[in-house]
Amino acid sequence: DGYNARVLHVASGTGGGTDAYVRDNTGAILIKGLTPNRPMAYNQHLAGWITGEYNVDSNGVPMFVTGSDTNTAFLVIADPVTEETTQPKTGVTTSDLDDNLADWVVVKDINTGESGNPTITNEFNTTGYAAPYSGAIVDVSAIVAGSDLLYPVSENGVPMLTYVLDASKEFTSPTTAISGATVRLAREFTAGVWTPLTVPFTMSADDFDGTVMEYTGLTAGTDTGLTGTVYDAGFMQFSATNTITAGVPYMVKASDDITGLTVSNVTLSNTAAQTVTHRITASTVNPAPRRVMSTADEYSLVGTYSPTTVSTTDHTYKVITSSGTVGWADSSTSGVQGTGAYITSPAGQGVSLVLGDDITDIRSDETAAPVRTGTYNLMGVKMPDDWEQLPPGVYIVNGTKVIKQFNQ
Repeated sequence: DGYNARVLHVASGTGGGTDAYVRDNTGAILIKGLTPNRPMAYNQHLAGWITGEYNVDSNGVPMFVTGSDTNTAFLVIADPVTEETTQPKTGVTTSDLDDNLADWVVVKDINTGESGNPTITNEFNTTGYAAPYSGAIVDVSAIVAGSDLLYPVSENGVPMLTYVLDASKEFTSPTTAISGATVRLAREFTAGVWTPLTVPFTMSADDFDGTVMEYTGLTAGTDTGLTGTVYDAGFMQFSATNTITAGVPYMVKASDDITGLTVSNVTLSNTAAQTVTHRITASTVNPAPRRVMSTADEYSLVGTYSPTTVSTTDHTYKVITSSGTVGWADSSTSGVQGTGAYITSPAGQGVSLVLGDDITDIRSDETAAPVRTGTYNLMGVKMPDDWEQLPPGVYIVNGTKVIKQFNQ
């Protein structure tokens, strides 16, 4: 098999002949205008000899050009018997195309919004092919037709075009939904670790090998027992689901390590990443001076397709770490992966994620000083909010010590 040529792709040639792209252990070539003694097709092998002229086309593609003496009497064109199925070359980059002319390759991570990338042309008028939208990142299965030219092909079920969502790269949404798409999620998931996930397509939870949960409600946290207006953790309730909906953020836990996820025949949506928000339904929970939460308090799970940096100026933003724990966003954790999510809640309040039997949380009284809104004296007694009514003295205003020296 190492010496036999293998057919990569067959197209109609001029004058009723056949154009066949063929690979052997020395490289690839376009056999142009052949009239074979049997129909040629992908994955066949060729052995024997044939007479013709070597040439190159205007893009430098090597060609075997048939002539008046060309025939296939001494050329075996056979279906494989024990040979492995012909596959595209992988690991080929846009800078390698000159070294793979006439060959079938898969080129990954082509950003259609950047200059200098190869042109993708549906030269073979393949049914079902649609050109990628501007700004999309794609993997392309194609015949290399030049140093900057690709002709997409689909052989052996390899998709011509795969849209890529890379957790480390900016994602551009399509202007209109794309049905029947193949999408590759370039992101790693660690087995047994709760991880946020937001994707712009709908799929069954069965397509993800693990557990999928959606944010369905919010309940009050426990009383801190501290004086003043103290904020404690709200309990974000998650429930198992059978569907991952485009744009909606979820929490997922993989059964095994996942280094990448590819799904087929989905609709790549133009829906923006969503924010799911819940608030306490009771009118008041643990009223002052030990208020934990009230109907004014909202906890949100915010989805994002692209890498995002959240603010660290207060404790409004919470992030889910790579180990599956929840933490305040700080200088080392403020970067959120694309196709992920983060949490927002009132400044200083902690958060607990209740994921079935798993609870992961941060508590305001454990991780940060309690945030006390309003004005208090040094004894912890709440004072009138009108600053002008207060006598000179030292006060705590929204958690900050302030000295009032005299009345104006």
